[in-house]
Amino acid sequence: MPTPSCSTSPPASLPPGPPCPVPALVEALHARWHTAERPTGFLHADLHFGNVRFEGRTVHPIDFDDCGPAPLLYDLCVVGGTVHDKPGLVDRLAAAYNADADTPVTVADIELFIAIRQIAMMGWVLDRAEIFTPQRQRDILGRLLGRARMAMERIGLG
Repeated sequence: MPTPSCSTSPPASLPPGPPCPVPALVEALHARWHTAERPTGFLHADLHFGNVRFEGRTVHPIDFDDCGPAPLLYDLCVVGGTVHDKPGLVDRLAAAYNADADTPVTVADIELFIAIRQIAMMGWVLDRAEIFTPQRQRDILGRLLGRARMAMERIGLG
């Protein structure tokens, strides 16, 4: 069976590139996460900088419509996905999490979930074609796919 190509997915086409990364992500997720006990809980699941308000040193999360049960690491990947292009910040995010974690995570764990989150966000963008011009949709999809591939390359899947 041929490997699917993201560059032919309607309604918006992506710039030409390597084959779709989804099969490699699914394989990595099963290999790394279904072989160990990982903590789960009730998460915000969309905890990026646009969904928090700051009052002095106090952080107030907002926009709770994506809340639900998931691996605790998922909230880290949302934040990590917004800073992963800045050298060293994902490493510092992992170190900060591990300072109080019963089950430590690796940078590779966070990068894997960042890649998965970016692919999931592509579905969100494709599902909202009515709010994006076709060019804007292509731009966003290209950026999300680029972030997913960058995260995958960092963990040896690219």
